[in-house]
Amino acid sequence: MDEAHKLQDITTQQTNNVLELIEPVQPEPSDRPIPCCVAITGTPLQNNPPNLFPLLVFLGVRRRRELTAFENHYTNVKTIQGRKVTEGYKNLNELYAELAPHMIRRFKKNVLPELPPKTHTPMFVPISKQG
Repeated sequence: MDEAHKLQDITTQQTNNVLELIEPVQPEPSDRPIPCCVAITGTPLQNNPPNLFPLLVFLGVRRRRELTAFENHYTNVKTIQGRKVTEGYKNLNELYAELAPHMIRRFKKNVLPELPPKTHTPMFVPISKQG
């Protein structure tokens, strides 16, 4: 899946529709498992556990039913007025170890060391009153 960063929010319809292909909530006898999934993105991922969980489900590393246990293990969650609020993260070294066999992270500076630094050139365009 290209643009895999769009799967970061487990509560969105888009994410749930994609995950339904991988792990149906109500499997049918005719369902066939997808043998291999690859997630690609050029957009930096937020390195927080709740955003990484749907990607782990997509890749077959985790199951959707493990969300609560995953959140309890990797986040400090507090309930305020009936809403779950994340106050921080924990056990991140364990999470990075779990991700390592499934994720390649590359930086432009390591891939293309000869790439010149980004330059910004402001360009002013006059606006006419004709339209």
